[in-house]
Amino acid sequence: MPSYVQIYKGNTNGEGLFPFSAIKIPQYSNRPAYSKFKNFLLGKVEKYERRLTCNKAINALVAGENSLSIDTDRCIACLACLCSRRNPFHLLYSDVIDRMNGIIPDFEQLKKDILSNSPFNGDLKHIPPKETLSLRINSFNQYTAENEVDHIALWVTVMLQFLASDSNAWIGKEIQIANPISPRDNRLDTCCLSYDRILVGETKTSLDSLLQENRYRTQIPSYQAVIEKLVQEHNALYGQHKEAMVLLIIGARETDLLPFSHPHCTSLVGDRSLRFYNDIRNYNIRFISANLIWTMALYSLVMRKRLSWDLFFPQIFADPNVVGILSGGQVVIQGKQIALESIPPRVLNLAAQDFS
Repeated sequence: MPSYVQIYKGNTNGEGLFPFSAIKIPQYSNRPAYSKFKNFLLGKVEKYERRLTCNKAINALVAGENSLSIDTDRCIACLACLCSRRNPFHLLYSDVIDRMNGIIPDFEQLKKDILSNSPFNGDLKHIPPKETLSLRINSFNQYTAENEVDHIALWVTVMLQFLASDSNAWIGKEIQIANPISPRDNRLDTCCLSYDRILVGETKTSLDSLLQENRYRTQIPSYQAVIEKLVQEHNALYGQHKEAMVLLIIGARETDLLPFSHPHCTSLVGDRSLRFYNDIRNYNIRFISANLIWTMALYSLVMRKRLSWDLFFPQIFADPNVVGILSGGQVVIQGKQIALESIPPRVLNLAAQDFS
């Protein structure tokens, strides 16, 4: 018998179950041609595309007449449905905790780590697979490792809006830009603008896939150059002070992203970790993991304080030696040494804000 965790019950006021079951992805104007990113900066939306928070490959949300439940036998605990609302605490805090306890294996230990104010203490946060799941995809890591556009890119887009400090933050997905060094137009996988901070994410399903594709070495630096130029032009024209960061966002097994000197690194065969970090250093690329974003969302829900990317990432990446952030902390390169280091609690305190 399937087991269910109720996520919503009550009057839908004509909105259906939209706040949990789907989000609206803005589609920005492309008039004049090649101006979609400029119109993203201006918030010029032509229409909205409705996308499910729970992918059809998972299909864990079960709708009743005036209720919505999570089928725990199908749920991979990605948290997208809970994070599709700007403030999930229209529910009682205990209800939010009960929902997470029902869908996240080992939730009590994860909660304990967060409440001790040490979620980024050097230990990766493992999101356990559910051995009882009857699905082909039975874990969050497996989900992000497949289908870049419809899985990891869409999921990251949902989470970035939730993790933005600006209540009016807006998002974008697959935003076309003209790139002079590319024979074809490029598409920015995911974007979020919160106040004057812009995050552009180039999503990859796994370390193996990005190494095989081998385009990220030129993609990230070229995107950064094009976007900085467009943002500077925007600022000069409108008297604003926007700043952009371009990050590589990687799914699948997070231990693959550990430095090759780390005892738990799982990408030593074929010198994959060594190749990756050589490229990170040589091409001035910064990266984060999907598991980091998941941990930030979990921290926000448990602590009742939004750990905002636009306050968190700039603090950490202000140190030029920091090249990446994982669910266990920051990856630091100093000389020939690469290490995973904890993030001080004071950084979390500065980046976490009460829900409003």
